[in-house]
Amino acid sequence: MTATPNRKAVPRVLARLASFYRRNSCLRVPDTVRLAEGYRAYKKGCELRLILEDAGELAEVQRLLAAAGFRAGRPYRKGPRWVQPLYGHEAVARFVDLMV
Repeated sequence: MTATPNRKAVPRVLARLASFYRRNSCLRVPDTVRLAEGYRAYKKGCELRLILEDAGELAEVQRLLAAAGFRAGRPYRKGPRWVQPLYGHEAVARFVDLMV
């Protein structure tokens, strides 16, 4: 589920999000063949991971995602960096469409 974005801030917000996306991100999509096995056998879904250098960038990305109308997942540390995930096929597809 996504929230309604602030229309005035969207171009500036999307430009900044695009810089994080292009700099260092990871897109995980499920294997369509394995999806036929059913949920119990294969539990992978769509996920976009924005990899961030520090807590300041994490806070900025969380603000930007909210302003663009996305509901971000729970961030976590991966080594010295932070990862901000975005889950769900619809949300990930919308995010990627906005980045091009």
